[in-house]
Amino acid sequence: MSALTLNTLASKLSQDLSPLPEIATEPTVRCALGRDKLMVLAEYPAAPTDTILSQAFAQLEQRLRHQLNISGLPEEAAELAASTDKIPVHLYFKLRDQEKPLAVHRFVWQVSEGFDAVFGDAAALPPETYSETYPPLDTTPFDPEPADSEAVPEEEIADLQPADTDRWEAELTENIAIAASLDEEPEVATVDEAEVQQQGRPWQQRTLHTRWLAIGLAGGVILVGGLYGATRPCTFGRCERIETAQVSGAAALDQLESAPSPGTIQDVRQDLRGVVNRLRPIPFWSPYHDQAQAVIQNYQAEIDRLDTIVAAQGSAIAAAELAQSPPHPIERWQEIAAHWRDAIQRLESVSPESAVYAFAETKLTEYRNYLAIIEGRIASEEAAEASNNQALQAAQLGTQLAEIADSLEEWETALSSWQTAVSRLEQIPQGTLAYGEAQELLPQYEASLGQVRTQTRRERIADQFFYEAVGNAAEARRYEGDEQWTLAVMNWRDALQQARRVPENTAQYEKTQNLISTYQKALSEAEANLQIAARFQTAQPSLASACGFGNQQRCAFRIQDGKVRLDLVQGYDQALNQSITPPPERQATAISPQVAAEANELLRQITAIGDNNRLPLELYDAGGEFLARYRPELDGFVR
Repeated sequence: MSALTLNTLASKLSQDLSPLPEIATEPTVRCALGRDKLMVLAEYPAAPTDTILSQAFAQLEQRLRHQLNISGLPEEAAELAASTDKIPVHLYFKLRDQEKPLAVHRFVWQVSEGFDAVFGDAAALPPETYSETYPPLDTTPFDPEPADSEAVPEEEIADLQPADTDRWEAELTENIAIAASLDEEPEVATVDEAEVQQQGRPWQQRTLHTRWLAIGLAGGVILVGGLYGATRPCTFGRCERIETAQVSGAAALDQLESAPSPGTIQDVRQDLRGVVNRLRPIPFWSPYHDQAQAVIQNYQAEIDRLDTIVAAQGSAIAAAELAQSPPHPIERWQEIAAHWRDAIQRLESVSPESAVYAFAETKLTEYRNYLAIIEGRIASEEAAEASNNQALQAAQLGTQLAEIADSLEEWETALSSWQTAVSRLEQIPQGTLAYGEAQELLPQYEASLGQVRTQTRRERIADQFFYEAVGNAAEARRYEGDEQWTLAVMNWRDALQQARRVPENTAQYEKTQNLISTYQKALSEAEANLQIAARFQTAQPSLASACGFGNQQRCAFRIQDGKVRLDLVQGYDQALNQSITPPPERQATAISPQVAAEANELLRQITAIGDNNRLPLELYDAGGEFLARYRPELDGFVR
């Protein structure tokens, strides 16, 4: 059972807090639970400066951490720690004559920081009292995020606005819930630690009576001597701060991959600064200090590059603002050009290794085009008219080529003409006599360019699939000649697949349709031969046994053109031929009884091999003449 309740925790904090330099009166403290967090409200009679406000939050956080570490969570908050080690804590600074809190400060208290995690089960020790001096204020600089006077969300104000103290405590006590695990790093206000240390000295002399004598004897030494180092980030165990920082930094940089806006650049820069600031408090004695410094150095380099991008964008904005409402005198245009050159120069300095390099390259193209437009303002009307005439000629040629194009090469030529036409119109500078006509033609030309570009892409795809299909078919035929049926089947399938992917309404489509039927037939034959080859591999031992070897060899076997061929030895060929020939058609032939018996046994084995492996076998005599084919599906020989 915890030694605290919400009321006793509030009482202890009220007693422990020292008056602030500008506010002589000690604050009134209230504690409550609401929305899965522990809330502490400190009411002061007067408004402090930002520095004093930061000191107030720092002092309140340290005193609260101390009470939680030695006594654990209040009884009412026991369920908050049921599913997580991280307990959200919100501290509120409120003026007594105002309805709403002035500022909020958030942090996370980990149950593992508590006293029980250090000493074991405190309930097993006898309830005694002891006196202890508070630990000195932490002088490590706080993270600069969030701002010192962050506004309090409206949904939290409802939990902090009582009609009377009893109802306020009663309502918030009913809001106990299981705390959700927090992924974010603790947020704290910026603190002048030197002043807080000075403020904490009188308070450190106070003594505290607790219930546990044994805990006091051990805790007095450990808490005073080691609380500071032990509670620094990443001192023990895993360093989630680095892991979180790397995830946050990577997520921020991911926003730069797809044409980020200037606002996104600013946001990413701010996010990376937050990542760096969250890593700076990791102390030099932490085993993760070097790793943290490496991460800081990496993200700081990206911040510097983003600063370059932002500066370039600033120059671009300045140039754009100066160029408003033309025409301008030549001096003004030269000033504008100088801003564009400055922006371009900054972007050109961005390293290719930077995450914003692609963005810088995109903006470089854009800014250089703007600079060309500005410089083109001083060009003569004659140059503008020449560009307009070139655009008209290129568009006329592109139209003619697109109407008769029947190959990829012709579509490529038409596309090039339309690209030239659009490019010439885009080059005509605003403010010239030809500009108005160019602006009327440009949408039409871009639409035509889009149509030709789409068809050209289809023709490229069609050519690619067509020639891949033809190439795969050639490979398949080569593998068939080498009796490599597996590779032949694979290439026929690829050829058929590529042929079917040729888009309709392209120059290669009709040609491909004629190939598909040919490829399908070839694939079927190759698959059949592959099956025979596979069965032949299985039947080889049986065929070798049946044919024999040396002086006892009765036949030789091989696979040829997807067929299994057996060449019979002289004598056996006549005997086998007699056996498979119907009696009325047999011719008298002198065959020894031994050869006849062996030929009949060979015939039996051949039949069994064919049946067992579903393998057709072709028989040839000693002179290479075809005798018969055994077909398992007919269970017999055919001539």
